[in-house]
Amino acid sequence: MNKNYWYFLSVILFLALGLAGFLIYQKSLESLPVDPGIDIKQATPAELQQAQDRLEKDQATFSEAQTSNDLELCKTITNSDLRKNCNVQIQFNNAFASQKINDCEKIDDKMFKTSCVENLATSGTSTGCQILSDDELKDACLSITYYNQAKAENKTEICNQIPELIRRANCLSELQKVDLHSDADEDGFDFLQEIINGTDPNLKDTDNDGYQDGYEFQNGFNPDGRGPLNTQLPINIDYCKSLTDNNLKITCLQEFEGNPLDLFNCEKVKNQSLRSYCLKNMDIK
Repeated sequence: MNKNYWYFLSVILFLALGLAGFLIYQKSLESLPVDPGIDIKQATPAELQQAQDRLEKDQATFSEAQTSNDLELCKTITNSDLRKNCNVQIQFNNAFASQKINDCEKIDDKMFKTSCVENLATSGTSTGCQILSDDELKDACLSITYYNQAKAENKTEICNQIPELIRRANCLSELQKVDLHSDADEDGFDFLQEIINGTDPNLKDTDNDGYQDGYEFQNGFNPDGRGPLNTQLPINIDYCKSLTDNNLKITCLQEFEGNPLDLFNCEKVKNQSLRSYCLKNMDIK
């Protein structure tokens, strides 16, 4: 074999090794924690090391803050996501420790705030819910306390005081021993739909206008006689894309893309306004 062959082969091997090294380097960049202060694909090794050092320091501060229950220490964390998580976890723990439901409102995260209220409401009373200033949190609190009270006293009239319609329907269904998807009056509206829309599960034509409840609803009219329905788009990909608020649009797409709009998936939605909208407009089979 001549010298040109070996030279050509060595060049090929050199290029292959260089490419492999580059790909390994790129892969290692992808595995690094994201630092909002730098572009990890453009950063120098020194900058990456500095970012890694900052993150490790932040993580150590996070652990120390949680151990000492120190919100002031959370403020020294440079990573914004980690700083917020530090605050939220301490605020959540403090609310549980105090057992004061209004302390839940101090939490800087809507999902944790709601979770806090729902957990503390389980052992509370409806009177205790009234001190909450946020109407959505107050409704969540009242829904749980009335639900528990109705079951304890076996009184359906207490179920009817529950603000959240899905929970109200579940309460009535349990106490009356009625299947949520049964249709006692055979009007095309099952029990769950009747409760959500305020119609009578035992009357085919709640508003007595000559049209059955299910037929009115399917054709865009209100079956309880208060005018036409607000015929909003169902939550789907087209609805998400129609939103003008970019942050809400992104959240909507992330929450609903490929997910059926049923009770299970609606209740997993983190964004409170989308969660409420989903529950009111979910596909009812």
